[in-house]
This record gives sequence, structure tokens and C-alpha cells, in this order.
Amino acid sequence: MRRLPLLVTGATGHVGHAVVRALAARRPLVLLVRPGRDEGARERVARLFPGDGEASPRVRAALAAGDVEVVEGDVSEPGLGLVAAARARLAATLGGIVHLAARTDFASGDAADYRPANVDGTRHVAELALAAGCPLVHASTHAVAGDRAGTIAEDDLDVGQGFHNGYERSKLEAEVLLRGLGAERGLAAACLRLGIVLPDAPVDGIPTGSGPLVYLEHLARLEGDGRSGGVREVRIEGDPQAHLHLTPIPFVVRALVASLDRCDRAVPTYHVTPARPFPLARVVAAGNAVVRGLRVAIAPEGEPFAPDRFEAALARRCRAYRPYHFLRATCDRRRFAADLGPAAGPDGADDAWLGRVFAAHLERFRARGRGAAAPPAGPHADVARYFARFLADKTGRRLVPGLETLTADFTVSVPVAGRFRIAVDGGRLVRAGPAPAPGPARAFDYEIDGDGFLDVVAGRTRPADLFFAGRVRIRGDLFAALATATALGDFFRLHPYASSEPRA
Repeated sequence: MRRLPLLVTGATGHVGHAVVRALAARRPLVLLVRPGRDEGARERVARLFPGDGEASPRVRAALAAGDVEVVEGDVSEPGLGLVAAARARLAATLGGIVHLAARTDFASGDAADYRPANVDGTRHVAELALAAGCPLVHASTHAVAGDRAGTIAEDDLDVGQGFHNGYERSKLEAEVLLRGLGAERGLAAACLRLGIVLPDAPVDGIPTGSGPLVYLEHLARLEGDGRSGGVREVRIEGDPQAHLHLTPIPFVVRALVASLDRCDRAVPTYHVTPARPFPLARVVAAGNAVVRGLRVAIAPEGEPFAPDRFEAALARRCRAYRPYHFLRATCDRRRFAADLGPAAGPDGADDAWLGRVFAAHLERFRARGRGAAAPPAGPHADVARYFARFLADKTGRRLVPGLETLTADFTVSVPVAGRFRIAVDGGRLVRAGPAPAPGPARAFDYEIDGDGFLDVVAGRTRPADLFFAGRVRIRGDLFAALATATALGDFFRLHPYASSEPRA
């Protein structure tokens, strides 16, 4: 007997991608997907499941056979953005819904910014489940506990906790909504509070993911190529014993599938988190084991923390995750263990797993660094003019007052425009112009796209910020390059270059 289709929202995220891979060969799926800016919903799905790679051929075959159907819609829109006939067809045929779609960034402290996707979207999906008379599995987050410490019960909702961002509050509001619909209208649902879900490996086309991986991506840019030797310490703030509920994605998928048979009008809540959270110190140690030439250290609590410029830049990039470096909350999992534990199996969240995850992602981050920079928007003749006219006119001059300690000989590579050499001795510019090819290797080389270069020399962007944004790649002595970029930042600010090239 053919099983009824399962509707999946959020299929273009890490968890949704894994759910589709796991279920494509086992039951019919309907994927509700928003169109992209330049591609339709079906094209987005096809791009995430290329013809090669583990499990992707099965998904492509299921798409071709019609066993995986892609429906263009938007959970934040009334009726999921579907015409009445399309909604009626789904209501008549669905055997269940797995609702994963959500806005998950921590960018805003205002829950109103998240309600269209996270609260209204949950309501719209629940209305379809009620019309279809099918069970609904809703992916929530353990972070609905906000700033609470101690043990968090699976039934706890609003107990007066504070929230670190609008995302946390909006997900709690969605849980309250579902529990009310269960009591008032008989909605059969289950709510799964997921931990910090880490994919086994990066997936092309899906953003990096959760906090630890964001840090790892930025640390990869600090690695360099190891030529300088030694180990640099990079400090972060936090409590070494803070609890991070890092959760393997295969465990999450098994729990989601098992919960389809546990939906009830009481809307049971399950903590899909590891049996034992990772202390922050263990997560840092796992990162230190795979990153080259760096050692992340947790700044001692209670002592003044004066970050250097690169630690400050890292902190700015990852500031949304800082509050979680201090939380000590434990998720009670008794209902999960009783109802879903046998089917979900061991969580697999141990040091070996975390090391594999970090290593897989770090290799991808390194590969991006080895790749060519994005092609510039135009020929950027202004880059060559900057060296030939503007900078050459300053040869022999002191670049910035008080910069007598700066001595460096390096190159700047700008695709299309070329490769240029700069030499500074005792704070004075002694050379600026095209670098001979192949020419001798210099202490280090900055590779930067033309737009980024012009923003830096115009004083619009600090070199360190561009580096942490992933638009500068450094070859050679990494830390000498970072120190030089910081020193030259004042020169670019004091002597901005007025580009003649039109800006978008």
C-alpha cells in the first residue's frame, strides 16, 4: 500500500536537507519551498541535490519520478502562499507534516522581526494540518529557555525568563500557539526542541550553520599557510563550564521521523539534545586540535578583558553567540527517552564526533581560501592608477606619524588588475608598483577583489573587517600580514584615495 505523502517545510536548510535525503527513497515527499531571487523553487532543490554525492542520486531520481514533489510557496503567507486548489489537494492527500522552516538568525532583539516566519508561519502550517487531519511535527529550539539556568523541563513554557534575541522569544510563542491549537481545535502535533544542530559536513548552497562553525570559519581565515611558525593565542569571553547542547544531525532526523507517531492533541514537547552537553572548554579544545597555528583561549572570568584588534573583530563577527558562552542550563529528557529514545538511538555526541565535524568543515573553509577570489565587477584600472600615481607620489615619505616601527615587503594581488609590490622601511614607503612575474616570494601576499581594494584605500572599510568578512586571502606570514594591515589602516583613513571609477 502506497504511503501518503509527507510535507516538509524548510527543505533547503541543513536539517531539511538531511530529512529529504533520509526519506526520499522511503515515502513520497512534498517540499514547500520559497523561490530564490534568480531561480524557482524546483531549481533551488535540484541545486542542493546534485547528481553526485551520497544520497543525492536517490533524491534526483525521486524528483524525476514524482515521488518528491516541489511546491512553490511561503509559510509566512496566509494559506502558505498557495492558491485554494493547491491547498485543497494537499489537505486531501497529506499523511503528515514536518515543519522546519523558520528565520533562525540572531540579528534582531525584536521578536516582531521573526513573527512572520516563526509564529505566523507555524499557524499557517498548523491550519493545513487541521484541514488534512494529519499529524504535525514542529521543530523548535532548546533556546526557548532564554537566560534560564539549572534544569529545564520539557513542559516548561514562559516562566518569566529573559531572552537574548527575538528568535528565542518567537519560537516560544510558536510553541504556545501549538499547545493552544491542540487544546482548542484538536491539533495532533509534537514539538521538538532541537539543540545546536551541527551537520556532519558542509553542503554547497546552505549557509555555514550554528555558532561553533561560525567561529571556526573565521579562525580558518587566521590560519595562514604555517610558514611563520609558532602559535598565536586568540581569546574569547566565556565560562569554561558553560553548557553547549551540540547535537548530531543524524540523531535529529531519527527523532523527527519517530515523532510522527507520537503526535497528540496535548502537543508533547521533546528535548532533542545530547544526553550530556559539551562544556565550552571542550568545544574550544576540539577546535584547537584541528586549527593550525592558533590557540583559542577563554579569558578568565572576572579579569579585565582588553581584546586586541583581531580579537575584537572576531568578537564583533560572532557577538550574537556570546551570551551562550555563559549559560549553564540542562535539558530534562525523560519524555524523549521514554517515547522517542528507542527509535532515535544513541545521540553520538562525543569528542570524536565533534572532531570529525570540525575537521570536515575546516577543510571546506581552507579550500575556499585556496580558491580564486571572486572576479571583480569591472577592470578596475583605478587599482593600477592607485599604485602608479597616488601611492608612487608618496615614495620616500613617512606614511603615518608614529609608524617608525613598520618595516615590511609584501605584495597585493587583485584579479584582472594585477599583482603589486609595496615595501616600507622604518615607516617610510620605499617602493610601490607592479611586481615582476614570477618574481621572488615576498613575506606575504594579500589577495583581494578590486571592489574591496578600492573600499580599503578610500578609507571606507578597515582592512581587518574585510579580512574577517572573507574577502581577503593571505599567503605567507599570516600574523605579520595582519599586523601590517592594521598599521596601514590609519594611512588609508588619513590619505583616502578618490577613485574615478563609478561605484554601484
